[in-house]
Amino acid sequence: METIEIKISDRKNLGFLIELLSKFNFVEEIKTKDSSAETVIRKKKGKASISDFAGLWEDNPRSLDEIREKAWKRT
Repeated sequence: METIEIKISDRKNLGFLIELLSKFNFVEEIKTKDSSAETVIRKKKGKASISDFAGLWEDNPRSLDEIREKAWKRT
């Protein structure tokens, strides 16, 4: 396994970069670190289960009405 280090100038682009890298099959692990903490994202091997998605929206709570309003808006 090979490792690379990427430094980004703007933290707001970090989410985009992580999402992009996670799409590649050959990327097994993504580590991010700043002055306070280190985060490790590993791809799970095997088939996904419904419990893998638990807490997905915990930092962005939405009601069912809000979701329906945006999803089924017709013009």
